[in-house]
Amino acid sequence: MYLESRVDAFLEQLRATIETMSAEDFEKQRQSLIDKKLTKIKNLPEEAHRFVEHIEDGYCDFLSRASIPGSCHCLTLSNLSICQVNSRRRF
Repeated sequence: MYLESRVDAFLEQLRATIETMSAEDFEKQRQSLIDKKLTKIKNLPEEAHRFVEHIEDGYCDFLSRASIPGSCHCLTLSNLSICQVNSRRRF
């Protein structure tokens, strides 16, 4: 029950943030995410850390980092708002 209430509170806060975000702020955030995901690996320990993060998170799709920027290019604030409204949780 507690965890569900925390998830609901997070989703409500996220909804409020999306609703009040300007298109310019959204574009800055989107571009920042794309730039971060396209950053080249600088050394072996950094590459190992990325793999370990995937494994610890339970996601073994090691190539997902390369696919995220392509997905983000077509994302708009209005698409995100529509998606958020249409994905209300139902249990």
